[in-house]
Amino acid sequence: MKTVLLTSFGKYGDYPANSSEIVTKTLTGMKKGPGFWAIAENFPADIPRYNRGKHVLDMAKSEEVSPDGIDALISIGMDSSKTGVSIETQATNRIFHPRYVPAELNNTPVDPTLPLDYEFDDDLGPHWDIDKMMLGFHHTGVRLEFSLVTSGFCCNHLMFQMMRLRSTHPKTLDQIPWIFIHIPCTPECVSGPMDVFLKAGKITLTKEQVISSLGIIVGCLRN
Repeated sequence: MKTVLLTSFGKYGDYPANSSEIVTKTLTGMKKGPGFWAIAENFPADIPRYNRGKHVLDMAKSEEVSPDGIDALISIGMDSSKTGVSIETQATNRIFHPRYVPAELNNTPVDPTLPLDYEFDDDLGPHWDIDKMMLGFHHTGVRLEFSLVTSGFCCNHLMFQMMRLRSTHPKTLDQIPWIFIHIPCTPECVSGPMDVFLKAGKITLTKEQVISSLGIIVGCLRN
């Protein structure tokens, strides 16, 4: 049975909850997930002053967190504009969001040692069987998406830090497969009337659908 360290974020804006936190709390309350054991770390939905990527990697290497080690890291964020489970493959060295980021941080770099708007691309192939993943989602009714665009908020911030660590410590991080996914709102996260939310072209996924999707993703780890 694989052991997976999941990261998620707390609520933000007008949303009453964050679907990523709902999913990770549900999984850690279960005796086992769909084919894996889950350990979770939930972060506030903000821009921290410390390196969250290093914190996640330190957790993954800690025997106190998992004596037998971590088989994979999956970072999860909520994005109500997504129409399925979206695998993010790019992060940008810019902090920006017109609503959620303090004015003094807007348009500043995640990592000041690199140029503003420097991009990292995630090569999923060495650790994840993407063809198998796409096939696994085919009959689930849940759409699998691949995205190059993230906002400059907390998800991009964590992604950039993780990708930066991969570039500077390749031997360490490449030993632990990592992937970042965005999920839509679960019904608990919708603020206001559901019919208005759906008429705006948005969707919801139940936490059970997301958990099943995570099982498919973990099942696509390359040995």
